Amino acid sequence: MADLLPLKMIGMGTQDIEAFPSYLIRLASSHGITTGHLLRLLLAEDAGTCNALAAGVQSQPFAGLVRPNATTLGVLKCTSTHVIEPLDTLIHGTFAHLMPALKRSANTYTNTVRWCPGCLGEQEVEHGADYLKLVWFLNGVETCAVHRIRLRDRCPICQQMARPMNRWGAFAACQHCAAPLNRVSADDVLEIDPEATAPDLIRFVGDLVHRNAPFPDGATNRYVDQVFNAAWASERERELWKRLPRDECIRYASADEPVTLPAARRIAYLLEMPLCELLQGDFPSVQSFGFATEQLLPESMQPNKRGSKVDTKAIEERLLAGLEASTPISLRQAARDIGTTVGAMRYHFPGLVNRLSLAWAGHLTAELNRKKIQAREATFNEIQTWRLRHSKPLSRKGLLAYLIRETGIPKNVLREAIQQWWLPALTAVDAKSASHLPIFATAADQLRQRN
Repeated sequence: MADLLPLKMIGMGTQDIEAFPSYLIRLASSHGITTGHLLRLLLAEDAGTCNALAAGVQSQPFAGLVRPNATTLGVLKCTSTHVIEPLDTLIHGTFAHLMPALKRSANTYTNTVRWCPGCLGEQEVEHGADYLKLVWFLNGVETCAVHRIRLRDRCPICQQMARPMNRWGAFAACQHCAAPLNRVSADDVLEIDPEATAPDLIRFVGDLVHRNAPFPDGATNRYVDQVFNAAWASERERELWKRLPRDECIRYASADEPVTLPAARRIAYLLEMPLCELLQGDFPSVQSFGFATEQLLPESMQPNKRGSKVDTKAIEERLLAGLEASTPISLRQAARDIGTTVGAMRYHFPGLVNRLSLAWAGHLTAELNRKKIQAREATFNEIQTWRLRHSKPLSRKGLLAYLIRETGIPKNVLREAIQQWWLPALTAVDAKSASHLPIFATAADQLRQRN
């Protein structure tokens, strides 16, 4: 593939830097093709990694191309060989530098592209083109810091979500109804709460664009360990634990404990230091450790609360009831009945869970065999009586459609039965026809024959 048009990324060196997915959408639009087509062309250049990268792209939403993983790095490298921007520039439109310092977290990054209508209108004037900011791809950022408007992910007119893999001529217009997306409407929510703008994450993105290398692995753990040791030496550990709970302090001080972005953000807030310096870990500019801060942790940074205590007695009773029932139940159904998870049941009663799992597997096997026998009989009977019941010629496709409608047997079971018994059933029909015996006779026909 030849080099692509010299499209520049917008907002380089600022906290408003363009996200890499936004750059790909604008690049595809400038060539008059869909974003999905552009990705296929870029990945096809590297035959050795094409299949693996394509599978990675398909396994996550398009917005996931900002996430710090191997798929993002692979697409960045493929893209950099055909555009004017070098790899070091493109990588700043993602969070790739967080590898391997931070581990995966399901709620860190958005699954959809989002935008602020006020920003889109101003970008066209300031930059000559509208784009999607990298900071909008963080779930912690709910509101535009400039306009205080909650970020959108769908058109206010047709209520359709954006499909970034399709062609998108300009972010200021809806792909579906062409309605303007750069105008504030009555549906837009004005959010005054400063937590919704996540100023610490905005500053973090501003710091991230100046990095030329990934953050060191384990730096956050080492820094928390330093804090813990300093508090212990000064006999202020209780003061520290009022802000950074004791369990979390000991947990993240361990070098083996994985740290996610939400956890690092929470620690940085409680220790009164920039998130970027916490991830660097070695030479922070803040040395006071902030033990005595009285500022409570914002609700958006609160760690996920653990679920209610597991009722082991209810689990045991439900598993025993499932084993004693005439028809076994699945583990998923048992968990749903008592409001727990399969993992919890397996943890507390592995023996009962294994027995119920085997019983359910045996039940499924028996049901499948029963349906196969039923499908074979239905196939034979229908082929033998097809000419008496239908005016159109007999065909595999027509037989399958009829049996699905009449028997309710799963399609795959019927299809297998037809393929297996098609010729034997036709042979049986031909044999009966050759012997001049009726293929099918009602009770009245049989009576007439006897007379």
